[in-house]
Amino acid sequence: MRTRHGVGEGSDLGRIQLQQTFIKALIHRAESIDVVGNPAKAYELADTATKTVSADSGLASADKLLGLAKDLKGISPDHMNMVTLPVSYDAEDAGRVLPLTKASHQAAGGRPLVECVGP
Repeated sequence: MRTRHGVGEGSDLGRIQLQQTFIKALIHRAESIDVVGNPAKAYELADTATKTVSADSGLASADKLLGLAKDLKGISPDHMNMVTLPVSYDAEDAGRVLPLTKASHQAAGGRPLVECVGP
């Protein structure tokens, strides 16, 4: 999904939540038409996805993406938690973000998602 306007403040950070919502909806749709249970349909979808989406090199082939789908089979998107690293904008560079400090907590039980070490 690609958008520059209309999502939050229009930044990459604003698009992350839209992408997470899209991924969950895609998983729901794939489950409803049993893509993983139909090898031809699964390969066609994975092949199209790897040609149209920029992915990490670990998922950049249809076979690797299908391997991930197989590993995730049976995990409902309703049981997935999408997490975004808590950040703040850098006061010296508006185009840069910094991880929030250890004192800033988010996620289950108020535990920090990341432990920051820095100046």
